[in-house]
Amino acid sequence: MKFLKGYAPKIKDRARVKRREQRKATNDFINDPTPGKYILKPKEEPKFLDMKNPEHVRSLTHFACARPQLFLNNDRTCNACDIYKLCCCPIRRRK
Repeated sequence: MKFLKGYAPKIKDRARVKRREQRKATNDFINDPTPGKYILKPKEEPKFLDMKNPEHVRSLTHFACARPQLFLNNDRTCNACDIYKLCCCPIRRRK
């Protein structure tokens, strides 16, 4: 049992070193603009929408309902929707 306890950290260290090498290789690949190589772009940060901002609500609802569960549960009306005034969804309606 002592053998396994001492062996496990070494495996973790090897995996950690391997991940570091892969990250370093990826960073070198991104920063090296030689012709013929694909340039990978880093991941973008997620964009958060403010539901009180009219522009954000319009961009979210111009093609689909932002709160479909309310729409379907209220007999296909938007009576309980908080963003009704800002919404520009084509199916919105009041009863």
